[in-house]
Amino acid sequence: MIPLQTRLAAWQEVRKELSFRQREVFLILRQMGGKATMHEVALRLFKPLNTISGRFSELREKGLIEPAEIDRTPGHRPRTVWRVR
Repeated sequence: MIPLQTRLAAWQEVRKELSFRQREVFLILRQMGGKATMHEVALRLFKPLNTISGRFSELREKGLIEPAEIDRTPGHRPRTVWRVR
């Protein structure tokens, strides 16, 4: 496991680069155990999906999150589960 001081220093560096909305999505994703779908994050933030989906693309481009798997819950369309890197 990475030492706490190293993780805190890395987070301080990354935090400077993120907008408020990006930070909001990233932190919620971490609070949810580091893995969640966009839909789950939107529900937790009480925001429409279309207002946060762009933040996932931005965080992916920055290398902070990545697709982990596909959630194929019966009765729902397949959804990407994202994870914090």
